[in-house]
Amino acid sequence: MADFDPLTIPAPLPDSVPRVEQNGHPTIEQMQQEIAQTAWMQSNVASTNTRLNLVTEAVGSVSAAVETEAAARATADTALASAMTTVEAKANAATASGQVYLAAKAAPSGATAAYGWYLTAGNAYAGMQAMALSGGGSAIGFTANQFCFTDAGTAQAVFSYIGGGRWVLNGAMIIRSGASGERVEITNRGVYCYDGSGVLRVEIGFLT
Repeated sequence: MADFDPLTIPAPLPDSVPRVEQNGHPTIEQMQQEIAQTAWMQSNVASTNTRLNLVTEAVGSVSAAVETEAAARATADTALASAMTTVEAKANAATASGQVYLAAKAAPSGATAAYGWYLTAGNAYAGMQAMALSGGGSAIGFTANQFCFTDAGTAQAVFSYIGGGRWVLNGAMIIRSGASGERVEITNRGVYCYDGSGVLRVEIGFLT
């Protein structure tokens, strides 16, 4: 399979478009998006020859299901493998679901790998997609109301997206283009510019 144009990948839904209805069911827009992503993956990465395993349990209005699809195929010059697991739980009006998929395809003309997951709980949605192309291209995308990196030693969110186009940095930002002491430091107290010898030359903000 030849490397494909990344512009053909279905674009993620904008944050302003709801993913689930008030009753917890996916919106039409979300279902159309998932159908488009699945069709794209099957056409560009994964085989449609799959093995399906389904486990379900229900008691009245409470139900749970786990569905697993897997495929592996090799021809004289093409190999592919794909796996997808979907879980869903419902209790009256409360619903939650999640899906994880992983796929890879290789041929003389190129190779592609894709990985992703999504989670829904009530009206909340989060997801991630990652792709790599043998031609050198790769991309990772996240969808969530909030996103953060946490310091393992302090459990503090050091860099966060808190929604509404707002980013929060808990710490100092250091901008450096070489190995010398020349740099710019940005903190909550000001902006500080150092020369190559590490001497402070410009200070803006709370002057010390």
